[in-house]
Amino acid sequence: MLAPGSDIDLLFLLPGRQTPRVEKIVETMLYILWDLRQKVGHATRSVDECLRQAKADMTIRTTLLEARFILGESALFDELRERFDKEIVAIPRANSWRPNSPNATPASSASALRAMWSSPI
Repeated sequence: MLAPGSDIDLLFLLPGRQTPRVEKIVETMLYILWDLRQKVGHATRSVDECLRQAKADMTIRTTLLEARFILGESALFDELRERFDKEIVAIPRANSWRPNSPNATPASSASALRAMWSSPI
């Protein structure tokens, strides 16, 4: 669901390098959205490229933090999420994250860190 006037940001996540065939598929999808008068921001990247750019740019980091799977190879998206959590978010051990929380686990720490990172202070 979009707010009125919002744009659509799409990441075409590739298992490797971009090929002419993939470029044509992405182009076709974008033309359909543009013909529907949608404002579309887009990128075509591999998992490695996403992580490299996320390390250098907070906007890309935040966008990947909020990314949702739409269509395609869910295993590739899962790889991105797992590597993003491990390499970018760098989830700390439960005891170092919330030492006073008796129920702290790595999973609850990850959720808390995500909530803190995506919420305005």
